[in-house]
Order: sequence, then structure tokens, then C-alpha cells
Amino acid sequence: MPLIDDNSIANDDLLLRRVHRSQWIYDDNLGRSRPTSQAFDTIEMSVDVARIHTAAGRPILSALGAMPDFALTSFQAGLPRAHNLAVCPDPEPANDAHAVVFGKKGKPFIKEAYRTCVWVHSPDNVDPNWRQPA
Repeated sequence: MPLIDDNSIANDDLLLRRVHRSQWIYDDNLGRSRPTSQAFDTIEMSVDVARIHTAAGRPILSALGAMPDFALTSFQAGLPRAHNLAVCPDPEPANDAHAVVFGKKGKPFIKEAYRTCVWVHSPDNVDPNWRQPA
């Protein structure tokens, strides 16, 4: 059943996306590490709403949970909506900030997402052996 976009998550709300170490690369064109397209290419893409973490007094990095092999990136909820994707709250028992970006992710969304997202907890913080080219 398709999920319906919910405006209780504002376009300027930051969505937090965990990115596994197998899903980031160094991009010479951007001059920085970035998630690969696989990090954004699932029909029901799991995210957390940063505002809900902070309103509950939890640090944003709590979105990582106990997952040492993950970095954390962010983008505004308006980005997927600009690509006709739905942003839907999906609270879980242990995570009231959980939400889903629902819909088939096309190349334009994926490319814009990996180019414009901002690292909250970068690959440099996850893997001490991760070295960006000089």
C-alpha cells in the first residue's frame, strides 16, 4: 500500500540517513567523500527526522544507534518532495523519529541527494583507516 506524504514533516526538516561503509566513496569531482547511489535507492528509504530527536533531548547522533560501521548524512525533506516522493512518519517502538521516504527513486533524485547531502557523522569519524586522496 503506498504511503501518503505527511506535511507534519516540514520541507525544511532535516532527514537523517544512515550510510554503511560499503556505500560511500571519495568523489574527485566534488572534492569530498559522498554516499553512493545505493544509499538512496530503496522504495521505502528509512530516515529519522532530526527535529524529533532534538525535541526529545537526544543528540542527533543518536540516530546512529549502536551501528559502528555507519556514517550519518542529512538532507531536507523538501528534496524528495521536489522529486514527487512522499515523506511519511513511521515511528517505531524504540525510535519515535523514524520516517520513510516512499516511492521509486529516479536518477535525478539520487544524484541530487548524494551531491547535496551533508555529513553529520562523516566516514572520517567511522573508519580511522579511511583516507581521502591528497
